Amino acid sequence: MKYNHSGRGWIGWGLSCAVVDRRFNNLLSGVTALGLMGSALNGSAQDLNVDGDSNSSVSNPADQVVVVYNDNDADSIDVAEHYAAARGVSKDRLIGLDMPGEEEISRSAFDNRVRDPLLAELEERGFFRYDKEKKRGLFRFGARDTRKLVESKVRYLVLCYGTPLKIMPVPGLKESGMDKIPQQLQRNEASISQELALLPLAESDPHDLTGPYLNPLYRTPDLANIGPEKGLLIVSRLDGPTPEIAKGLVDQALYAEKWGLWGRAYFDTRGIQSGSYKKGDDMLKGAFNVARLMGLPVTLDEDPDVYKYEYPMSEVALYAGWYTMHPQGALARPDIEFMKGAIAYHLHSFSAATLKSQTQNWVGPLLAKGAAATLGCVYEPYLDFTPDIEALMVYLLQRKATFGEAAYASLPALSWQVTVVGDPLYCPFGKEPQAQHGFLFENQSSLIEWSFLRGLNLNLENQKWSLDQSVAFMNGLPFAGQSVVLLEAMADLKYRQAKFSEAAEICQQALEIQTNEKSPWRSIRVMLKKADYLKLAGDLQAALSTYEKFRTQHPGYSGMKKVIQKQADLALQMGELDLAQKFQEQAK
Repeated sequence: MKYNHSGRGWIGWGLSCAVVDRRFNNLLSGVTALGLMGSALNGSAQDLNVDGDSNSSVSNPADQVVVVYNDNDADSIDVAEHYAAARGVSKDRLIGLDMPGEEEISRSAFDNRVRDPLLAELEERGFFRYDKEKKRGLFRFGARDTRKLVESKVRYLVLCYGTPLKIMPVPGLKESGMDKIPQQLQRNEASISQELALLPLAESDPHDLTGPYLNPLYRTPDLANIGPEKGLLIVSRLDGPTPEIAKGLVDQALYAEKWGLWGRAYFDTRGIQSGSYKKGDDMLKGAFNVARLMGLPVTLDEDPDVYKYEYPMSEVALYAGWYTMHPQGALARPDIEFMKGAIAYHLHSFSAATLKSQTQNWVGPLLAKGAAATLGCVYEPYLDFTPDIEALMVYLLQRKATFGEAAYASLPALSWQVTVVGDPLYCPFGKEPQAQHGFLFENQSSLIEWSFLRGLNLNLENQKWSLDQSVAFMNGLPFAGQSVVLLEAMADLKYRQAKFSEAAEICQQALEIQTNEKSPWRSIRVMLKKADYLKLAGDLQAALSTYEKFRTQHPGYSGMKKVIQKQADLALQMGELDLAQKFQEQAK
């Protein structure tokens, strides 16, 4: 039943390299609206060890997939067929339904044109098998016969472009026990994905529509638990602003599964130190720590605003942040650089209010800019029922889960407002780092530079290597001097050793082989680092000249006023008062 479930306590995540130790609170104590202030939460502790590989033991996950499309939409059919061909899903597992074409539909339309016909098809095709014995049950709509699902050949449900997204509220709906639910949760609108996730219970234990249904598999220690036998389908969407984008989600997933998901991880908090919204920052900081401990090059922004437009964000593999209604800052740039297979998530109450726009809300724009997988909210979810992004990172990075498994293990509630978008079979970190490295080496892939960087970071985070040992390792790589990725990492090591002149020299070496066509924002970042390192080394004139050269090479840089202000500060330190005044005028 909704909102009638024991609270979930703290879980200690056993990482292979370290333990991410963060407490999270009992979901039943209160709720925090993303648009309203709510109550702070309290909870008891419970330790569960989830160390180890994914428990998913299916030899061919495609044999547990059913693909659902809109029979009235040619693009929907095209996306379904593309996915089935890419993943090797048999044709008998493609189900077309006579659905409405709108993103938002009524509850009756959902029942009569989505849920009920889908349930009938699953049973008719032998994917759902029920106990022959029926039992009489009393539900909100009266007495009825119930049947228990005893066997399922479906674990993943893929909803294709052209299928409805969300269910509009039913005005005046009254259900028993509603008065026990907090006032702000007495709502019955929902994401279609999260409603269909409970399809295995439709014949035996239909849930109330009011309020969130607490996910009993939230942060499960055993991924094999996530399945129809436990009352849950993994439901995801192949969707986006265009059918081409929707089809590209599986193409990107297959690429990253083969070659690896490489690049940088960016996490964006709001610098919240107390209050009910601190939970959002805590989740993002936890996700940052998971990515850091697993060897990814990571950046954490604790400024109240989103990453600034001029922030040199490049080669994005993972992104998670909050809180604007539409893309702003670096993520709004038309040239944001997502790596193939990138996973991006922005926490906002209405991030998935529509998936068809490339500029409005967040899910559609992130997909349009090149992200391969994301999650979002179709209506106000309240903070406590948004995806637990820290848990998502643990399952993906450390547990080697599929995107679908990780998403549903990180959802505190079902029959609520979250939709999962991306190939649910996508397993970006399924290979052991050593095996992935060997594959890249054998195939002479340039991506191996990222693999070396991850190995370096893992040894540093494990404290197996000192900074001196790390530098020696990098110096021993014969091709490191030809890799901008590794040269930037080497410069950062020198910075940590307080060898600022050497760090600046290495940045210059990187700039000499960097091509703007490949990654202009990486070039911007490295050049600005060089100037900062020169300043720290006390070579103020060289730093000033570097900034001047930067202005010549990147005249359209949106943060140029800040660069000129740095020049003014340097000139002032050098005693060049006239030059400082000149720069001050230019910076206005």
